[in-house]
Amino acid sequence: MDNKKKRAIVIIIGSVAFLVALYFMARPMIDMVSDPDAIKAYIESTGALGLIAFSLMNMMQVLIAFIPGGPFSFAAGYIWGVWLGTLICIVSTSIMSVIVFLIVRRFGRAFVDLFIPESESQKFSKLLRSDRVRQLLFIIYLVPASPKDPLAYLAGLTNITVLDWIVINLIGRFPGTFITALGAKSIEEGNLVLAGAVFVAAIILYLLGRSFYNKKIKKEAEE
Repeated sequence: MDNKKKRAIVIIIGSVAFLVALYFMARPMIDMVSDPDAIKAYIESTGALGLIAFSLMNMMQVLIAFIPGGPFSFAAGYIWGVWLGTLICIVSTSIMSVIVFLIVRRFGRAFVDLFIPESESQKFSKLLRSDRVRQLLFIIYLVPASPKDPLAYLAGLTNITVLDWIVINLIGRFPGTFITALGAKSIEEGNLVLAGAVFVAAIILYLLGRSFYNKKIKKEAEE
């Protein structure tokens, strides 16, 4: 068995072990998923353990790139408030993004291919070779509805530094996470007027961001 297959087996076993452990830690929250108040009460009663379990779940959605991050931002805002909820989400997702980035730097394309389909990678192949890849990645992370988590893998194939990637994640993830957390906290407090305004603003930003991404960023990637 060659080294590439050995590394793949180790990564798969480690990922499965992580997911199993996470499932048992987070199972109470999963069982209460339809009742945000129950989840909030549970996490407040478990203290640091609940915070750790939630953060690990949020990190998992970066590792498994097809899991959406929006519900985690909403839950964090509902439970911990706008600022603390935003901070928890940004820090946990950024940590996992950096870990993925470093693993890709170590193992290269072999690790990327385990999680990202080749068709998805090809969409960004030219963008990742661009001389402006640092700026383009930053813009993509700022734009709502852009494919952030697949880029956590693909960014490791570029020549940007780890510090660049940390800054891109911390700043780029802030707007979308903050807006979602603000909407959740408004609902938790019963401020439906603010919640409705945030919801409308989020829809508008989503549509504008999607349009900008399709017309500018995606086009430049294809060119």
